[in-house]
Amino acid sequence: MPKISVIVPVYNVEKYLRECVDSILAQTFTDFELILINDGSQDNSGAVCDEYAIKDERITVIHQKNQGQAAARNNAIAIAQGEWIHFVDSDDLIHPQMLEILYGAVDENTKISMCGLCKGTDSPAGFYSPKSDYSFRKCPVTEKELISMYNDFYQYWVVWAKLIKKDIIEKYLFEPGRIYEDTAVVFKWINETAFINITDEKLYFYRVNPTSTMQVNFSLKNLDRLWAHKEQMNFFDTTDLNEMKKTIYKKYALVCADAYYRLLAKREWANEAKKIKTHLKEFMKNKGKLIELNEDWTFNMVYGVLYPKPIRIIFRLKRFIKKRMGK
Repeated sequence: MPKISVIVPVYNVEKYLRECVDSILAQTFTDFELILINDGSQDNSGAVCDEYAIKDERITVIHQKNQGQAAARNNAIAIAQGEWIHFVDSDDLIHPQMLEILYGAVDENTKISMCGLCKGTDSPAGFYSPKSDYSFRKCPVTEKELISMYNDFYQYWVVWAKLIKKDIIEKYLFEPGRIYEDTAVVFKWINETAFINITDEKLYFYRVNPTSTMQVNFSLKNLDRLWAHKEQMNFFDTTDLNEMKKTIYKKYALVCADAYYRLLAKREWANEAKKIKTHLKEFMKNKGKLIELNEDWTFNMVYGVLYPKPIRIIFRLKRFIKKRMGK
């Protein structure tokens, strides 16, 4: 049995797929399997997958009708033989030592290891250079660390740049049909481990691809982001991590406000925008008293949805007076 299963969902990414697969097959750590899930691609991505499977016996290819990235990952997890899982997006790249370095940082109490990343349209010069002076910090999964990771672009939110114990992934699989499926599940994995080992070494290259799921124009499907944040709120509402709850509530209010403004930009979405406004108002009534929108931009984002300008000015005056009085 391989120690690691590398999972790559594939959909219409023929332009980048070979470079991605080559970066995985070039790993210094060789005890892995690579599962390529062709999710109903309409270009030659499926043929490229089959081409590589013939060349390397470590590669397994799944061809399925288009079900979305979440279902593709779940289907790969179901057949994965490795004790550890590493996810790679099919237009991204990994450093040749990535699996070796991340695998060397896990143990029975550390079920997740993470690395740094770089991003752009093309991999930076020196990305493949050998690494020898990297270091890890062992982070206990405390409320303070959770908040720190929550505020990070990738550590808390996404599946890539991580090596994860398979048993905690199986406990919380992806929700099929969703496009913010990792936002709704990665935090649950993090809460299943006592420690996380993190290196800032940039071993993962995230390609900014204008045709990728997260880069396409806003649509009603993007409202899945609200669902994903609700999943986080529901989870932490069952805990006594009060500062974490406040952090999540604040983020959720901002996500609602952002969705409102995006929906308002199109006349045909006006009713959806009204629903978001009503929902945000109810949310702030129930949860808003627990959070403080200190920064001007957060105040303007959220209260700009809920109240006309004269009322916002009154709120600002009240905040100013309380601050001056030390309350």
